[in-house]
Amino acid sequence: MYRDGYSNFGFFNAVQPRDVTAGAVNIAGDTIDARGYDSLVFIVALGLVSYVSTASYILFRMQHASESAAGIDAWADVPLENMIFSGVSAYTSNSGAFLSICPAAAALSASQGSTQHAVGYRGNKRYVRLYVSSVSTPGSWAFGAVAVLGQPPLWPVNAT
Repeated sequence: MYRDGYSNFGFFNAVQPRDVTAGAVNIAGDTIDARGYDSLVFIVALGLVSYVSTASYILFRMQHASESAAGIDAWADVPLENMIFSGVSAYTSNSGAFLSICPAAAALSASQGSTQHAVGYRGNKRYVRLYVSSVSTPGSWAFGAVAVLGQPPLWPVNAT
């Protein structure tokens, strides 16, 4: 085998692992520069969610931006056609979220804790990030996310 998975992927922290206590949140993840790679997948690890209701829930969005002379342009939510995700995630078109943690999204919030969700990006912007927000004040929960970039045009070859 001449190509290994470790050398052919870039692994970056997208959102530092954290515990979130009761209260509304607006968390902009780290900016991921996709230059030099042809694919990008975010993996969100969600810890135990203590409480959400129809009035308080958590939204995970993917956002992208271009670069201009002034720096990064305004962030915009990635549209559905530029995301690839499993059936576990539930895209909500009204909020642009690829994952909504609330009883209406799947089952009860407790069953959505301690899970992993992957979402791929197939847009054409250079900069991508996750944006996590909550509506009202959900209970305590924990999460973190990594970005996996792959398919660089010049893949390293390991001679054996």
